[in-house]
Amino acid sequence: MASVQARHPKYPAWISAGTLAERLQFIERSLTKTAAGTVRSAPDVDPVALLKLKKPDALSNAGAVADYFLSVLFPAEGTANLQQYRAAAIQYLNTGANGVTPSAFSALQTTTTEYDNRVRGMVAFLMNTQRFQEQ
Repeated sequence: MASVQARHPKYPAWISAGTLAERLQFIERSLTKTAAGTVRSAPDVDPVALLKLKKPDALSNAGAVADYFLSVLFPAEGTANLQQYRAAAIQYLNTGANGVTPSAFSALQTTTTEYDNRVRGMVAFLMNTQRFQEQ
């Protein structure tokens, strides 16, 4: 199997197409829920619980939520290097379930399924970026 390196020189040589696919599937299974509302695998992956523990004063602030997860997922990166990811994460948090309609993250109750889905989706988005996969 040709490595992703041959086609995408920005990826490290050890990431093959199969490795990348497995990593992306793991993220999806760990962070997305089934129609029944259960996580597909790794039920201990709960970004909202982490937020409530580490940033209880910033739960409704899309910028603060994005900043927290950017600092966790990209600890060695400077904030200037992550501005595009930050803007995309905030936009994701402030978009409704249909993916189009603006919907203020700050208006959501932190105990709702929609809040949980938005935070999980934003974390999955950040973990699916090339920059995260290069780590």
